[in-house]
Amino acid sequence: MKRKYLIISLFALLFNSLHILDITAQQPVKSGPYKDIILTRQQRIDVREIDEIHRENVQAVRSDKSLSRKERELQLNKIRLKTQESIKSVLDPDQFAQWLSNRSGGGKVQGRKELLQTVKNHNKAVLVLREQMRDPFIQLAPDGYYYLSCTRGLVNFPDQLPATQSWRSKNLVDWEDLGVIWEAKNGVFGQELIAAAEKRDITPAIWAPEIHFVNGRWVIVHTTNMRMANLMLTKGSELKGPYEEPMALDFGFHRDPALFIDDDETPWLITNCTEIRKLKKDFSGFDGFHKLLNPQDRYLGHEGAYIVKFENKYVLFGTAWSTDNMRRGTYNLYYCTADSVTGPYGPRKFAGRFLGHGTPFQDKEGRWWCTAFTNADNPPLEPEDAKNKDLSGSAYTINRQGLTLVPIEIKMVNGDVEVTAKDENHRYPGEEELQKF
Repeated sequence: MKRKYLIISLFALLFNSLHILDITAQQPVKSGPYKDIILTRQQRIDVREIDEIHRENVQAVRSDKSLSRKERELQLNKIRLKTQESIKSVLDPDQFAQWLSNRSGGGKVQGRKELLQTVKNHNKAVLVLREQMRDPFIQLAPDGYYYLSCTRGLVNFPDQLPATQSWRSKNLVDWEDLGVIWEAKNGVFGQELIAAAEKRDITPAIWAPEIHFVNGRWVIVHTTNMRMANLMLTKGSELKGPYEEPMALDFGFHRDPALFIDDDETPWLITNCTEIRKLKKDFSGFDGFHKLLNPQDRYLGHEGAYIVKFENKYVLFGTAWSTDNMRRGTYNLYYCTADSVTGPYGPRKFAGRFLGHGTPFQDKEGRWWCTAFTNADNPPLEPEDAKNKDLSGSAYTINRQGLTLVPIEIKMVNGDVEVTAKDENHRYPGEEELQKF
């Protein structure tokens, strides 16, 4: 009888031990890249193995004295991307989003349900895609997808050569990576860009690509770091090559080129914060008209100009630093309005804090959003800290790495357009703002 009770007791002890191990495995990790992530025992085993392989591969590359600096950087980037894909295959989407946030110094992330609810509520800024990016641009296409383009570092592209990447989403939360949609080496403009950069010993880069769906096909415009810009057209309605370059190198240099299609389908190029140039409807060239635009009281900004039409008014957006000194203060969005696309435009007004080079767009319900991203020389501040800290001496932001969507309201007030950020952390100018609104 005693032996029977002893066996039962041993089984009970073993069961309780396993139960304790299972509970331990279900506790959130307290620090490191997996902080705030609840890993199963198998996930812990898998990520430990992936991390060990990553360390071994990195050490092998760094100790290989035969590699040039560029070759070493290329191989290290390939290892990083492979490790990221391996981690992604082990974690669920919410866990992976938290892992990305931890690696970039971010805090605890919202889960998918929370993100969907925040988008539905349309009253708070929401970080919906954790990818390295700048200058995010979103276009809602007739197929029901939101398409995203942005500036990306060369480390994200094949052979670290200039390229353009895109994503799409049905709901602004779940983003499908469409991969590289254009590579510079495959086009006349791109080949010239690479050759020019090599002659000047500069690493070429594509900046601020915008993708516009116009009359059944895509029009892509972008600038570069080589005082060159480009305009391309797809053959059909799919966002893929081969592409036409109707103006080729004759397009010239434009800083942050953007398109505006008026009600009569006339295409306009908005550039250089701010110039406006009329384009031919087939995008084969310019159509003569060229004019400088500015608010009536001061200059608009230095980059990221964009036009939307609201009712019978034209709204011209532009980007500047709040102190009027480069990389001092906060990177903000401003606007002015006119009765004609070519002006004259009224006084400069404040659109949103930390919304520099954001582009306004409407969702499927007709509500307005503005894209936002991180652009600073310091780690992102908590919103409350940003309200109480002197931000005039350096470049600051509250935006985390990735695509942030900020709900805005555009409405008519006393016969003119009023643009307001609905999230209070973006709504008001800071104390360092030079212009008083």
